[in-house]
Amino acid sequence: MILNNGKTPKHWIGQLDKIKYIHIYSLVAGLPFVPFRHYWTIFLHPRRIFGGCFTISILNDTLCTAKDKAVINVFTNVSTTKPTWTVEEYEKRAFQELKEILGQRTNPNWVKTTLIYGSSPIFKIGFKNLPDHLGPNLYLAGIYRTYPKFSSTGEAMANGEEVAQKLLSLCSK
Repeated sequence: MILNNGKTPKHWIGQLDKIKYIHIYSLVAGLPFVPFRHYWTIFLHPRRIFGGCFTISILNDTLCTAKDKAVINVFTNVSTTKPTWTVEEYEKRAFQELKEILGQRTNPNWVKTTLIYGSSPIFKIGFKNLPDHLGPNLYLAGIYRTYPKFSSTGEAMANGEEVAQKLLSLCSK
């Protein structure tokens, strides 16, 4: 939330009210086998707790342990209000569903499950991109600056680099 210090134009503050955020559960695990042959496997029917699974099978030491043959990531978007499950409940359900899909237990070597609050923006009708310089000493960077381009981590990072370069150029003056 950005508080208006009286110097930020009110019409830009109103634009921020047009962005809501959803939360995401993310489960990342190292597996002793490659569960899917494609990088991105989508599950449409029957409905699952997650919509798909990323499988990374070309690994390096920074991503896994020696016992890992693949690293997987499943994630679930949840509402803008209250998350549906505890992290432990989500992890248990996700592994139950992976067992149903694969016909075997996954027996992960390690697991990291996280609930990431406010991770993805939802733009309301009428949203307009904000400037990167919103007010005195207030600069913005992120996906909501690149709308309606595809909202991705890459877009957010590229916009962050762009704004950082502007700030660095101001500091060198």
